[in-house]
Amino acid sequence: MVRAASSVKQKGYNRKAIQNQILHNILFAFIEFIAISASISGTLMTNSDGSVFKIPVSILKTTQFEDFFIPGILLTIFVGGSNIIAAAYFLAKHKNKYNWSLTGGFILINWIILQMIFIQSLSWLQMVYLCTGLFIILLSLQLKGKWLL
Repeated sequence: MVRAASSVKQKGYNRKAIQNQILHNILFAFIEFIAISASISGTLMTNSDGSVFKIPVSILKTTQFEDFFIPGILLTIFVGGSNIIAAAYFLAKHKNKYNWSLTGGFILINWIILQMIFIQSLSWLQMVYLCTGLFIILLSLQLKGKWLL
């Protein structure tokens, strides 16, 4: 067993580096998912009557919006856009990739919290996206070396 471990070290394998690469790939997959889903959903929401998602416009009665057009644009630009930028930084292997993934995670969490406050309801899908945003933030902090795991 010692021989196998020393062989792994001789070949240049580093357990921490491998773990970080796995976490990096998982983070990238989550960022891509949010970038794609927010951009597509936001674009489809601009069909202002909500029929694409079978959501009645009446859900917006507690907001300042009369239809889904402006929320759709905001979702596409802010949530989708920030995560598209983060994904581009990942692909370019840019040093600020984790800063952009943090930004995308924070924007996603804020979007969901504001959505819950404005429409005054809670769904399982909001919880999924809220947890995804939190997961993106935690993974980004871990990979930046700012976490204690």
